[in-house]
Amino acid sequence: MRNVIERLFRAQEGGEVVEIKGLAFSTIVQLMSNSMFSDDLLDPASGAMEELEMLNGNIMVLFGKPNFADYFPFLRLFDLQGIRREIRKSYDRLHGLIDGIIDIRTERRRSSDGSDRVGDFLDVLLDYMEDEGPQGLTRLDIKLMITELFIGGTDSSTTTVEWAMTELIRNPNILSKLRQELSEKITNGKTVQEQDLPQLPYLTAVIKETMRLHPPSPLLLPRRAEQEVEIHGFTIPKNTRIWLNVLSITRDPKSWDGPTCFVPERFLDSDIDFRGRVFSFIPFSSGRRICPGMNLGLRMVSLILATLVQKFDWKLPNEMAPEDMDMTDRFGLTLRKAQRLVLIPTKL
Repeated sequence: MRNVIERLFRAQEGGEVVEIKGLAFSTIVQLMSNSMFSDDLLDPASGAMEELEMLNGNIMVLFGKPNFADYFPFLRLFDLQGIRREIRKSYDRLHGLIDGIIDIRTERRRSSDGSDRVGDFLDVLLDYMEDEGPQGLTRLDIKLMITELFIGGTDSSTTTVEWAMTELIRNPNILSKLRQELSEKITNGKTVQEQDLPQLPYLTAVIKETMRLHPPSPLLLPRRAEQEVEIHGFTIPKNTRIWLNVLSITRDPKSWDGPTCFVPERFLDSDIDFRGRVFSFIPFSSGRRICPGMNLGLRMVSLILATLVQKFDWKLPNEMAPEDMDMTDRFGLTLRKAQRLVLIPTKL
């Protein structure tokens, strides 16, 4: 986060525009890579980081694209829309990056006596592979697991940060309330730390309201009926693939007052949390299929958003008015903003 602040101060001094999605993506990739590999995966300002973001975005959009083969299984062999072919290209590039990291770590472990073992996520997986032998994880398992963690953990968190900043710019009174909370709770010029987050209820309310109005995964991940079941007079056959329309649920006027308005206050003094116990608000799903990265994702989003609001003021380029912002979304496995948010950081 210190690196993010330094990058933004440089942009502020030069009057440069900042693409919020790209900034959030590179930050989250670095946070995750440090957690898993104890090192930065890529230079945040490099072309490789831009390529990684593009690959990740392609995969999420292609996963959410309607595929005729889902309705006519005999067409799967032909891949008429080229969806499988395009996804494979992106996956192959991602797998190449992860392969390189695993190769470096494996060689270092092989050539040392174990004294330089860092004990991060990758080390734990490699230990398990070596200890369990053929019955444990394979190298392919490790590569696929790390790839899926990156795909699942980056795009949804990045999208949430971008939508949250969009709504704050459109609602300056809410931005002012959030900045006031930060100034009252984080004093003496300190930067927001992870341990500060429980003291920031309005920040949490802003993130909840963002996920309600712009759920990161509008249909969640698909489920499958294990047996035939009847629900409200409808028969769901066994093995039916089921999608939950969370976007419709979180904008349902039967459950929410002013469902299309951005009102974080609705979550203050409320027992509605992220845990999936209230079915009108399940951005991370519910039950055994709840997102395993929920806690990490919330911490990353909270820290990034709090830092952006606490350290800088923001304005739209070309003297654009907030009400003129394009709020169109782009449907995929995640609900991305069609027109990327570009802002200019300024002094508070």
